Amino acid sequence: MTGNDAPLKGDIVRFLRSRSKALLMVVVLSGVFAVLVSSLGLVGTWELWNFKVMTPGFSDLRVITHGAASSALGVDPMLHNPADPWERPLNYPRWCRGWSARRNGP
Repeated sequence: MTGNDAPLKGDIVRFLRSRSKALLMVVVLSGVFAVLVSSLGLVGTWELWNFKVMTPGFSDLRVITHGAASSALGVDPMLHNPADPWERPLNYPRWCRGWSARRNGP
């Protein structure tokens, strides 16, 4: 071992120690999250941190299928989306509208 190897080993030890602290933090935070979800439920956990939760799940993606239904009614869903229960306009690019119309249309 030469004198130049010693700093390299010290850097590796410092890196491994910082990495293990980060891993420990991830494990602890994941455990806290799991306990909160099991006690409050998923919606209650997110609302605890003031995150808005839409139910049913994946409601943000349903705007595409609702947009296809509005298109079938002859309405431009980017302006008005009557098939969406929340009446949200289609906020995805126009190619999504064309794709969903080809896949789900008449």
